[in-house]
Amino acid sequence: MRKWKVPRTPPRRGALGGVHGPAARVGVRALLTAKPRPTGWSERRQRLDEVGSVWPVADDITLEPVDMEGVPGEWSMAPACKADCVLIFFHGGGYCCGSIRSHRRMVTEAGRAGALRTLAVRYRLAPEHPFPAALEDALTAWHFVRGQGFSALSVAVGGDSAGGGLTIASLNTLKECGEELPACSRIAGRCALPSRPNRAHPGWTAPCAEVRNACAVSFLA
Repeated sequence: MRKWKVPRTPPRRGALGGVHGPAARVGVRALLTAKPRPTGWSERRQRLDEVGSVWPVADDITLEPVDMEGVPGEWSMAPACKADCVLIFFHGGGYCCGSIRSHRRMVTEAGRAGALRTLAVRYRLAPEHPFPAALEDALTAWHFVRGQGFSALSVAVGGDSAGGGLTIASLNTLKECGEELPACSRIAGRCALPSRPNRAHPGWTAPCAEVRNACAVSFLA
């Protein structure tokens, strides 16, 4: 099994298929404000899936669903990527929203930029499944990948927002249990939802404290 090799130069800005560029940010804000803010978890999840689906997966990406001992996941791979290295990715969404669908473009293009295959994990969401359900599913995904013959040095673990927090929790748990750690980890965005106005974009306020607190209460119930 090939060992993980960290690139000497980071991917160029906008390498993730343009999903983080200025135009994309404007598009996301327009989508989020086009309808009233959802109030229920089901509606919030649907809205996030709608936003994520605006940028479809590239035609050259290969997708394959997988069952990881009861935890749903999805392999993805772009041409010329290394099949013997993998990025395990946990989506964001405050531990209460988000899915493989909402983050599919982000995950697949991250794999392309890193020249490796990816594994998106659909961990259980609060409030139906409070802590430690998501962490248990994250660790199940890790052990599943190791069971497929991947060495720890050929695996990276990462996520955005809540997925970043789940990444940190998984690494801490593995360390406490004396297990081998992945070669590296990558966290995108903040691990906690912001509650103050976005100075870079006056007039647009990040998720309010009420939403943040609702996620926290549901996750830790």
